[in-house]
Amino acid sequence: MTKSEVTQADNRSIAYYWKAFRSNPWLSWPADIFLYAVILYGVYSWQTGHLIKADGTEPVPAFTAQTISGEFISSENFSGKKSLVYFFATWCAACNMSMSNLNALHRRAESGELAVYLVALSYETKQEIEEYVARHELNMPVILGTPQMARDFRIESFPTYYVINEEGKIISRDVGYSTRTGLLWRSGELGI
Repeated sequence: MTKSEVTQADNRSIAYYWKAFRSNPWLSWPADIFLYAVILYGVYSWQTGHLIKADGTEPVPAFTAQTISGEFISSENFSGKKSLVYFFATWCAACNMSMSNLNALHRRAESGELAVYLVALSYETKQEIEEYVARHELNMPVILGTPQMARDFRIESFPTYYVINEEGKIISRDVGYSTRTGLLWRSGELGI
């Protein structure tokens, strides 16, 4: 047998085994699911890799900013009570879809040990934020974020949120849309 005949036989056997593998759903479905899970984990790691560590050792970045109601809030407000800080943009579709989930979390958390803060970034005017708040019927503090806050919190996409413990340390973080249950779970309000 010549070298090219051996190579052709090897190629045929690879193709044969690949076809047999793909035609058996008991083999191909778990492999496909595993492949999709690896891809999703890779995308998630890429999206969150630049964020501040959420292992309970990193303090919340220091800031002082004004809310749309005129009050001033600083990073010191996050000490003493667990807080969820949600960075959004008015043009962000995932942020728009998340607002009802945040309202529900805020209503549930009002009597508990969690404070919910929204931080508006990437906006033109305060009026734009006020209209957004009215449209979504938001009843939690909305902070007018600054470019410095975006840099300090390492915000590169929307929505991004952090959960801060009673000591002012970051204990959870995420990027993208989150369901009501996901927000409860990440904030520790699910009771698990």
